Amino acid sequence: MSTAATRNVLVLGAGGGLGQALIARFLSDPEVGMVIAVSRSGQTKDLSAPWLSQSRLVWIQSQYDEQSMLEVVGKLAPYAGTFSRVCICHGILHDDHLWPEKRFEDIDASAMLEIFQANTITPSLWLKVLHKTLASKLPCIVAVFSARVGSTSDNRLGGWYSYRASKAALNSLLKSFAVEYARRLKKRQADSLSSRHSGYRFVQAVPGFSTRAESVFRSLCGRSTGRDYGQRRPGWAAVLSRLGWQKYPVLDSG
Repeated sequence: MSTAATRNVLVLGAGGGLGQALIARFLSDPEVGMVIAVSRSGQTKDLSAPWLSQSRLVWIQSQYDEQSMLEVVGKLAPYAGTFSRVCICHGILHDDHLWPEKRFEDIDASAMLEIFQANTITPSLWLKVLHKTLASKLPCIVAVFSARVGSTSDNRLGGWYSYRASKAALNSLLKSFAVEYARRLKKRQADSLSSRHSGYRFVQAVPGFSTRAESVFRSLCGRSTGRDYGQRRPGWAAVLSRLGWQKYPVLDSG
């Protein structure tokens, strides 16, 4: 298998604006092999444009419960060990019946559970079930999209109780996942597990796709620093800290 063929990409939560923008950008990159997309619904019309390489796109549907995720893992078996990028794009701030709380009287238990399910539990379950699929000598960056408002120390305005708490919990969980992933991969080159703030307006404002997608894409691919696709600093995992990036050594470099 050629080096280019091994640089496959997995996008989870592909039905949203962020996921679709990343898929389109990855499909336009000749250095990416296959792009595997997972969402509740099927492929969207926006990603059926003739200029996109449909032969390199595989779409899998999932209901995002753990059993359904395990079925997805089974379908990913032919691609195991070939992923160089994994983007976990799940998340919700509001929808037709959910709105950020402006005061603590607005807190609702069922709404909070729904937000935690999307923002915290679903990304965590993916990291749980994908471990063996991602195990490889190929460097792999797993990017989980969080939010700056998940920073406890940076919370000066209050409000948004469920969303803030769900993202803070996600950031904490990612640190633990980074430590355990590194421990289990101690005889291989460690994966980089990162939490990235994509920006709420990226998902909501379609006209902003091109700029934000390019920024996220370059960050994921190391292009902003001139590094080749798939390269990374061995022995480190990046986790979002208070206002920027905090890097934790998760594996002895030697």
